[in-house]
Amino acid sequence: MAYEVAEWASTSPTSWPARRTGRTRCGPTRRHGRCGPAQSPLLRDPVQAVFLLPTPRFRRDALAARYADPARARANWGDHDPETMLVKRLARDALWDDEVRRQAAHHGLDTIVIDGSIPVADLASQLAARFWLEP
Repeated sequence: MAYEVAEWASTSPTSWPARRTGRTRCGPTRRHGRCGPAQSPLLRDPVQAVFLLPTPRFRRDALAARYADPARARANWGDHDPETMLVKRLARDALWDDEVRRQAAHHGLDTIVIDGSIPVADLASQLAARFWLEP
């Protein structure tokens, strides 16, 4: 799969499949690769990106499990109290998620809410299909 992604990413945007939404691909790039007001400055077409945004509960559970090991928590946060550092990390990540959500909406980019209800294999298949990576 990684090879397919790298191979696909190295191809010319003009050879990419037409978007399933019925919109056309962007024409020649202008300054910073922009091709219209609805696109992010780093993308030629909104179909090139999707942002996975975890729910607060999913992120909290994932990070709590990750840093339940005292050695791992100490490696990341030193001698600081792990509970305090987790709270700070969650607050920071919530701000980041809000910003990504805001910018994605502003640029017409897709987001997927991750809450743990979809098995990882199913999510990977959905993303592969979205990026036309399935055979």
